[in-house]
Amino acid sequence: GKAPLPADLDFGEIAVNYEKTDPALYIKDSDNIIRKIGGDATETAKGIVELATAAETTTGTDATRAVHPAGLKAALTFTQAGTGAKPRSYESKLRDVVSVEDFGAVGDGVADDTAAIQAAIDATQGTGKTLVIPNGTYKLSSGGTWTLPYVGGVRKYGLLVTGRLHIVLEGTISFPVDAASAFNPFLFRQVEDSSISGGSFVASNPASHARTLYQGAAVIFDRCKNCRAKEISITDAIGGVLIFQCTNCTIEGCYYSRTVTTQENGCAFACFQGYTCSIEGCTTYGGTHDGDISLFGEGKFNSIRECRAHSFKLSDPTETPTLTGAQGICVDSSQSDATVESCYAQGYYYGIDVKTNISNCLVTNNTVYKNKVGI
Repeated sequence: GKAPLPADLDFGEIAVNYEKTDPALYIKDSDNIIRKIGGDATETAKGIVELATAAETTTGTDATRAVHPAGLKAALTFTQAGTGAKPRSYESKLRDVVSVEDFGAVGDGVADDTAAIQAAIDATQGTGKTLVIPNGTYKLSSGGTWTLPYVGGVRKYGLLVTGRLHIVLEGTISFPVDAASAFNPFLFRQVEDSSISGGSFVASNPASHARTLYQGAAVIFDRCKNCRAKEISITDAIGGVLIFQCTNCTIEGCYYSRTVTTQENGCAFACFQGYTCSIEGCTTYGGTHDGDISLFGEGKFNSIRECRAHSFKLSDPTETPTLTGAQGICVDSSQSDATVESCYAQGYYYGIDVKTNISNCLVTNNTVYKNKVGI
C-alpha cells in the first residue's frame, strides 16, 4: 500500500502496488530514484508526464507528481544512432514492423488464420512497413477467385496482396491441394517493389489424387514489377512460385520437394510471358508435370541460372526417375534472348529442353545426367 524505498529495488526492477485505491507501478532508474507509473484520477485525466523528484521518493512516500501510462507513452522516445537521427516515440518505432499476431493470427495449425492474415496485409500494404508471419503453422482456406493470365481460367487464392508489401515468413503455411479444395495461398496482383521471403509451404493433404493445373502453387505473381520470392521451401504443392506476365521479377534460392508418387499438374518454378525475369539458385526434387523450372510463353531477356532439377525424390537413395516423359528445365519456343546457365538436370526425358524456333537463346556451362535426352 505504499511506495518502495530505493533500497528495496535494484536498477530496472519493478514493484507493483495492488491497492485498489491507488494501483501503481514503481521502477528504479539509473540515478537510484524510484519512479512511479500511474496516479490518481486527477493525474490520469491530465496524463501527467513529469517524473517524481529524488526528494519525493527517497522517503518511500508516494510522489505528488506521477507518470500516467498515457503520458509515459508520449514521453518515451527512441533515437537511432547516427548523425541527423531524429527522436521518435517508441510506439512509432515499434510499428515499423507489423506481425500477423497483432491481428489475431494464432499459428497453431488448427485455427483458420486466413482472415487475420488478410487483415494484417490490408493494414500494412502500401505503408512501406514489413509484415512478419512468426514461427508457427498457419492454416489457410480459400479467400477468393480471379482469372489467371496467359493460361486463362478462374483460379482460387487464399491471401491477396494488391499494394507494395514485404512479407517475412518465419513460420509454415498449411493448405490443401486436392482438386476440390485447392487454392494458391499467396497472390500478388499488379503490385510493384514487393517480396515474400523465408519460411515454408506444406500441403496439408499430400496423398496422390486428382489435381487442377495452376491451382495449388505456393506463391503467384500476376502482372507485377520488381518483385521477389526468396528462400522459400515448398513441399507437395501443385507448383512452387509462378510468375505471370511480370517485369523484372525474381525467384531466388527457393526449394521444392515432392513426396507423393504421382506427377503433379504444374511447375515448381516458372515464368510465363515475362520480361527481364529470372529464376536463380533454385532446387527441385521429385518433379512436377511439365518443366520443373521453365520459361513459358512469349518473353524476352529472361533467364534460369544456377538451378538444380531432380526428377527423383530426395528420400530415394536409388535416384530412380519418376518423370520419364517430362523436362527438367524448359525454354518455350516463344522466348527470345533467354539464358540457361550453370544448371543441373537429372532423371528426365529431356534434361534441358529448348524448343524449336526460339530466338537468341544462350545455353552454357550446364550439366545433365541420366536423362533420355540431355539437351
